[in-house]
Amino acid sequence: MFKLVKTIYIIMLILFCINMLNSEIIKNAESISLGGVQTVLTKNIYSLFDNPAVLCTINHIELGVSYMPLYGMEDLYSLKILSVLPLKNFTVGGGFYKLTAENLYHYSIIAAGIGFPLLHYLYSGITLKYIMTGFNKPDNELDEINDSTSAISINLGLFCKINKSVRLGICGKNFNNPQLQFSSKNYRKQDIRYFNFGAKINLRENFAIFVEEEFAKSKDLSTNFGAELSFYNVIFARVGMRSSEQLSVGTGVNLSFITINFGLNTNSEIGNLYQLDFILKYSK
Repeated sequence: MFKLVKTIYIIMLILFCINMLNSEIIKNAESISLGGVQTVLTKNIYSLFDNPAVLCTINHIELGVSYMPLYGMEDLYSLKILSVLPLKNFTVGGGFYKLTAENLYHYSIIAAGIGFPLLHYLYSGITLKYIMTGFNKPDNELDEINDSTSAISINLGLFCKINKSVRLGICGKNFNNPQLQFSSKNYRKQDIRYFNFGAKINLRENFAIFVEEEFAKSKDLSTNFGAELSFYNVIFARVGMRSSEQLSVGTGVNLSFITINFGLNTNSEIGNLYQLDFILKYSK
């Protein structure tokens, strides 16, 4: 009986996760610590899953690994592995994302993206994602959800350097509105497109503020705020706030060969979330 109750609880969490394709679960540690801002995070390899235009700001061959335990449950976690290669006229990247509850559920994304300049100060990008998800435990006593599905999704992005102090970003997530449709007869088509408009303003050389608006037909307008203080461009302290009054904090260390970021959302909908990102850098 306890096992069945636990299974139902995990399924409820998973269904919640499915409806949060643009939430903390997909974001990176830097984004989480800045209140969910994601379109203007320069030199961030994880922008492959957010705003692919930002890939153009990366100057090294990079390999990123990210881990996030979810809601204190040892069997429920997410993992990201991705790489970026800057070329002469554009930057390409590829990655893999996995959200899993062992022996019960899987949600995976295989992504490939490219960022390229349109003008000297304006960049564009596109990420193509193949999403696979499903329930994979045949004896969970809930036969109506024993199912799997897949879809192709597209992210489009723009990134603009207004001047030395101001950066603007626009991103359309799931731009083609893919449908992860299980075979259940009760399935209702949902609009899972998200549109983000963000800005980064450097008030001082070592201090920047962020603001971002997130539009989605499936939920209310969200405004995210963040601030970042850097020390010699090596150590970073970050804080963020969402319009839903969720507070987040984080820190980062940036060295010539590695970057480590940590983000903590202290008031998520159903529990605290933290994420740790590693980025290995190789100079050509």
